[in-house]
Amino acid sequence: MAWIIDHQKTALVILPISPEDIAKHVNNLTGGLAEKPPKFESAIALTLTDALISPLISLIHNTTLIIVPHGILNYLPFAVLSSNQEKQFLIEDYAIAYAPSVSALSSIRALQNPNENRLLALGNPRGDLLNAGSEVKAIAKSYPKATIFLREQATEDQIYAHAGRIDILHLSAHGVLQGRNPLFSSIELAPAVDGDPDGYLTVQEIYGLDLSGANLVVLSACKTARGGQSPGDEFIGLTRAFLYAGAPAVITTLWSVADDSTALLMESFYKHLQSGEPAVQALKQAQVKMVEEGYSPYQWVAFMLTGNDQE
Repeated sequence: MAWIIDHQKTALVILPISPEDIAKHVNNLTGGLAEKPPKFESAIALTLTDALISPLISLIHNTTLIIVPHGILNYLPFAVLSSNQEKQFLIEDYAIAYAPSVSALSSIRALQNPNENRLLALGNPRGDLLNAGSEVKAIAKSYPKATIFLREQATEDQIYAHAGRIDILHLSAHGVLQGRNPLFSSIELAPAVDGDPDGYLTVQEIYGLDLSGANLVVLSACKTARGGQSPGDEFIGLTRAFLYAGAPAVITTLWSVADDSTALLMESFYKHLQSGEPAVQALKQAQVKMVEEGYSPYQWVAFMLTGNDQE
């Protein structure tokens, strides 16, 4: 089932697909995109489009979609589906944001703070991401109050020290997924000189941060959108942890991403963000640019924004 909710009406649509088939197709589509080398199964994307999008198009009258996914749909990059015969991908027609629940959306929007261009960016903490350092430096050029830390200086305690004084937190590092115990999924930063903290910023540690003054967290890292799911559909992972810590919007990834194409996407994203566009629109523009320049969906569709769609 799908609920379509806007300012004028609410509609319920029974979708022509079973939960079992949804799971099969989502796993096959995302599995292909996450393979090495990646493979985009366009026929599967079309099947999911016919089942999940086509029955809803006549009811959608806005250019921004806020998707509240359930179950396996938390792992579906809706941007790679389609909306019509003329354009290949849904992202070409709509800016797409995700939300943990409809009820959480108003609370998330209320968290927006004045933007003072205070950027904290940590990059290439373990020294093995060749383009992460240049990505961070390029982003920081647009922010007069940017603070950046690279390589061994990109330690976990820099986040603790600056958390209450930033508008944007950007982490260009490895993501570590702990599927069996998602509270220990983490971002791999540099350890402190004495080893405490150890450099692994875990989900449970993020819950203890105060990011209520921030507007955006960008996790330019691998598999940061993945996590664990409780029987009540509570999704445990890095995204929810940063939202709980007070950040109104979080950009994460669904699978391992290449750091060279990620650097290009991030530079484009921040260019649009600095021009005054909301983060969801800036991400759309960056992804559409990569579509137009012929990049594979693997290189752009893993990135998704959860949270505030307005600023």
